[in-house]
Amino acid sequence: MLSLNELKRIAEIEFEDIVVFTEFIDYKLRIQIKDRSFADELYPHQD
Repeated sequence: MLSLNELKRIAEIEFEDIVVFTEFIDYKLRIQIKDRSFADELYPHQD
């Protein structure tokens, strides 16, 4: 399983033409897309 840091790096490098920025918000990674949409990636954790 990829870590959020690895997903962040992939988004910023491999998809630089459509990704505006990435940021960590608490336990999730938010990827902002050029069309003003975004994707939140949550880190799976056990209860």
